[in-house]
Parts: sequence; structure tokens; C-alpha cells
Amino acid sequence: SEERAFNYALIGYDDFPSDQVSSYADVNAAQFRKIKVSRITMKSSREDAEIVRQQIVDGTATFEDQARNFSSDAFAEEGGDMGWMEYSALAADFSSNAELEALFLLQKDQISGVFDTSFGWVIYRADEAATDPDLEDPDTLDSIRSYMERFERGRIEDYLLASAEGYVTTATELSFQEAADEYGLDVKKTDSFPINFGNVYYFSPVQSSDGSSELGSAAYDETLLTMLFNLEEGDISEPIVLSDGVGVFQLADQTTLPEEEVEFLGDYYPFIAQQNIEQDLNSYILASDAFEDNFTEVFTEFFLNQ
Repeated sequence: SEERAFNYALIGYDDFPSDQVSSYADVNAAQFRKIKVSRITMKSSREDAEIVRQQIVDGTATFEDQARNFSSDAFAEEGGDMGWMEYSALAADFSSNAELEALFLLQKDQISGVFDTSFGWVIYRADEAATDPDLEDPDTLDSIRSYMERFERGRIEDYLLASAEGYVTTATELSFQEAADEYGLDVKKTDSFPINFGNVYYFSPVQSSDGSSELGSAAYDETLLTMLFNLEEGDISEPIVLSDGVGVFQLADQTTLPEEEVEFLGDYYPFIAQQNIEQDLNSYILASDAFEDNFTEVFTEFFLNQ
């Protein structure tokens, strides 16, 4: 019956500073080299792949024709053309860094050896030699930021958590709003909600009052809900990682639902539960291809023919 609303500030992944992205790029520039390549993927045998490769090297067949005739991947129709590929994007295709480095050492029009990968035997051609990333180019830095959000998320979260801890200290010394002003953040508010784990639809949902989805993961975070419903008036939460960044919360107000509304939910819940059971029965059993419906035949034999 208890519902609470909270003020909150979110330090998002977009708030991760550009200079941090640049620093990461400087140290890991080799990960973002690019090479323009074409590829032939064969699943039959290494011997067949070696024959196809030798025909290209000898000039008795073109790379494009061999790709269209023998390759089994999505680039076959384009003569094997993959376009420009980053080092990090190709890394998963190779069993060792040495093989990947060998590919990036190819000069224009050179043909690689046959690489043994998890999806077949692969031959590459360098359509353009590898180039180093332009770390002054905004598009390159945006690409590196995207890479970090996918593969270095922990590094970003550590930075945001440290920043959020500073926010909590400032908010405790000043106020929630003054800390937000100092950190360049917006103070937002949630709608009132109970402890609604999973955002069950017949209880008030855990959501931001502005309708944004940035609290989408909050309803599935038991640690967060427990923390929020243990806050006293004026308390500020510890920073917590959400799907879109790191959030800090402050209890804004709390209410108790009218007794008749709580009683209605008590009566309504069994009906909803039974409805869900019936839906599961229909979805997983009655709709299954393995289910054979003999009801009419059996009913007729055992009841109507008596």
C-alpha cells in the first residue's frame, strides 16, 4: 500500500568525457586500425581452400569469381567485398593475434594464406593497405566511444560511479538541486510507485515522470528497490548503475493507498493470476505442434454414446 516518489539525477554514458575517449584511443590506437578487404569462406576442407587460393595467385581465376563460385558467406555475391573493417571488428574471426597481424601487414592486392576459423577456411585479399586511425576525426572518436560502451563498459561505469560519489558528497553538503547545478545535471522526478518488481502492470510502474525510458531497468533491480524503500526523508541514496548510466536518488514524498483500493487489488490479483495460467496453458501446451486434440472424439465415445 505504500507508494513513494523520488527526485533523481542521472549521470549518463553520454557524460563520459571526450578527453577520456581520446586518452583510451591514444593507448589502444592499434585496435582501431582499418583495412579494406575481400573474403572467401569455404566450409568443405582446407585442401579445397588451398586450391581456390592457388588459382587466384596463379592468375587462372579472379578473386571475385572464386568468391561468387565457392564462398559460403554473405559477401559472396559482392565478389567477397567486405569494405573497410576495423581491427577490433575482425578480431573474433581469428584464433590468434599473430594471424590477425599478418592480415594487417598485407599490402594492396596481396592475398593472405588460408586461415582456419570457427566458421570455415578463409582467404582474404587486401583491397587497400591498413591505415592508422585519425584520432582528430570526430567520427572516429564517436566510433571509439561506441566501442567502449560495448566492450569497455566497466571502465566507463567506474568513472561515472566516481563522479556520482562526488555528487552525493556535494548534495549532502549543499542540496540535491545545488549539486545538480554544480555538476550540470537535471533533477528529475519519478511517479509514485510501490515496490513493483518487474513493473507488474496492475501496480503503479517504476518510471520517470517525463515518460523517458532511462529508468527502464530500475524495476528489475532488487538492490535498487530495497535501497529506495529504506530511505528516510531527505536521505540521498548511494550511486547505483542503471541501463543508461549511474543514478542518485532522494526521497521526495510517500503516500499510502486508500484501503478500498488495496482491497480491490487483493480481490483482483487471483483473477489475474488465473488468467495468466490459462494464457500459459494455451501458449505452451494447447498451441504446441506436439499436442493432438482428441477431445471431441473422446467425449463422443465416453459420454454421448452411453
